[in-house]
Amino acid sequence: PGVFAWSLRPAPSAAPPSAADDEASRDAPRCDRAGANFGLPHRDFSYAEAHRPDGRANLLNVWLAVTDATPENGCLRVVPRHLDAFYASPDAYDHARPAVPGFEPRTTKLRFPVAAARPAPAPAGGFVCWHNVIHWGGACDPDAPE
Repeated sequence: PGVFAWSLRPAPSAAPPSAADDEASRDAPRCDRAGANFGLPHRDFSYAEAHRPDGRANLLNVWLAVTDATPENGCLRVVPRHLDAFYASPDAYDHARPAVPGFEPRTTKLRFPVAAARPAPAPAGGFVCWHNVIHWGGACDPDAPE
């Protein structure tokens, strides 16, 4: 079995942007806690990697919250598989690329029903499990309580 670990870093400081900051940085939400990590919706594996030839699952994703993860501070968002038209369509382009950078600056083209996304909050020490569904990290509200 494989194990992967990521250490999330806080978004840029809550300090006001300087004249040297680029335009994207000036417009980005500011928060001094972890949040907005893995902000592009994605799947971690292809359909073939996540399933046995008979269609049964052969992996499970588990995310452990080291600190409280709430909708206000950037918890995980997931699209339940029954609301994902391309979940079991390994040959569909949209299965592997549920979101791609848009043509306009700072835009993203979504290829799934964003209204179907659900927040997946977890207390420190809690965990969230899923099987190859579309997921991403939410944005941190700089005014959220710690």
